[in-house]
Amino acid sequence: MQNMLFIIGMHKSGSSLLRSLFDSNSNLFTIPIETHFAKLLGYWISYNLRGQKYKKVSSERFKENCIEYVKEVNMLDKKSFNYTDNNLHQNFDIKLFEEYLKSISSKSESELIVHYFKALYYSLYKKELEKETLIIEKSVENAEFVIDLKKLFPTSKFIHIIRNPYSNIVSLRKYLSRKDKKYPFLKSACFSLKNNWYFLEKNKKIIENDYKIIRYEDLITDTEKVMKGACEFLNIPFEDNFLIPTQMGDLWQGNSTRNIKYKSVSSANLNLWKEDITPLEISLINKIFGENLKKYDYDYVPSQNIKKRIKKESIIKYFANRFLLKKIL
Repeated sequence: MQNMLFIIGMHKSGSSLLRSLFDSNSNLFTIPIETHFAKLLGYWISYNLRGQKYKKVSSERFKENCIEYVKEVNMLDKKSFNYTDNNLHQNFDIKLFEEYLKSISSKSESELIVHYFKALYYSLYKKELEKETLIIEKSVENAEFVIDLKKLFPTSKFIHIIRNPYSNIVSLRKYLSRKDKKYPFLKSACFSLKNNWYFLEKNKKIIENDYKIIRYEDLITDTEKVMKGACEFLNIPFEDNFLIPTQMGDLWQGNSTRNIKYKSVSSANLNLWKEDITPLEISLINKIFGENLKKYDYDYVPSQNIKKRIKKESIIKYFANRFLLKKIL
């Protein structure tokens, strides 16, 4: 059975940074993209920012879905979309990927997922992935499939990275407004936060010893301590290169909503959310999380007056966002 580490973490939570810190170790296969295997298998996904209804997908259709998706990823680069963590323009050999994937006759979900990952490796490195290699995968919708994945891969482990919800919602708002630069309707951000943290609580009770929680704030302020703890959890030796974020060996410059390029792990912008957060966002977080903030050592921010319209918030979005606050739970 192939050993797996699944990184759990929603959009803008630090999951890409955590993945990049594992990247430079040649004894691991840190998949440099989100594979979205659950989406490609037709799973019902409730995580709002990547949601889909159930689709019946055959093994052959799954392979076609994988090929279409990797072809799409192969055409993306940082220049076309500043907020993506993909910097692998044309890195995948699509012909090799397709040939490898289609040569497989397996039909079980576990075999299909493993062979999908192996095909990615083969298309990048032109050689077979060794059986004892630990595969590290992260996709933003993973949280709700942890129990399924533990059944499919009994030896798998999970690291769930969380971020201060006040800070997270600011980054999500900027992510959602990246196209029109206007203040967005925050439903998808709020429902995605609820989804991720709900499954955090559920998963850690069921999986227990194979489920580790890391705070983003700890990762960037004490990277060495956190990564040593992660290595101990995975039973792998710690190396100094686990402190440098890379993507396929090249320096990873991040996917900040501020479009800042990083050369190392930095805590310089850790508290900038305090300057950007709106009274509406504070109230939404307080209503969603309540006592859960204290549980993970996040300071409570008192709610403020939300009546004033926010800069670049249309009148329609104004009423939609206030109605959302009223009905969020």
